[in-house]
Amino acid sequence: MKLLLTALRTEPFELVTSIKNIKKMHAYQLEQTKTLEDLKENNEIADQFVSEYEIKYLERAEAFIKEILLLSDKEVEKLESLDRTEFMMVQSKIILSLQGYDSETIEKIFSENKQVSKK
Repeated sequence: MKLLLTALRTEPFELVTSIKNIKKMHAYQLEQTKTLEDLKENNEIADQFVSEYEIKYLERAEAFIKEILLLSDKEVEKLESLDRTEFMMVQSKIILSLQGYDSETIEKIFSENKQVSKK
C-alpha cells in the first residue's frame, strides 16, 4: 500500500500490510495501553509518572514508525523535528493503513478532522 506522509518525504512510502506488521501494530498499541493503565493506577505521583509515560509513549511511537516505514537517517531527523500534532498524525495514518483503510479514506478522515477542529 502506498502511504503519503509529506512531513517525512515527498514520495509515498510503500507500507507493507503483512501479518508481521499488523502484529507489530497490535503489540505497539497494547504496550501503549498498558502504560496508560499504569498512569491511571499511579495518579498519586502524577507529575513524575506523566512525564515518564510521555517519554515512553513518544519513544515507542518513534520506534514503531521507524520500524514500519524503514526510515532513513534523514527521515528520522524529520520525524524527530515534527510537532506533536504532526507526529501523532503520522502514527495514526500508519495504524489506519495497517487496519485496512485505503489512502483515500485516511485522507478523508484527516481532512474532516481538520474541518471539525477549526469550528
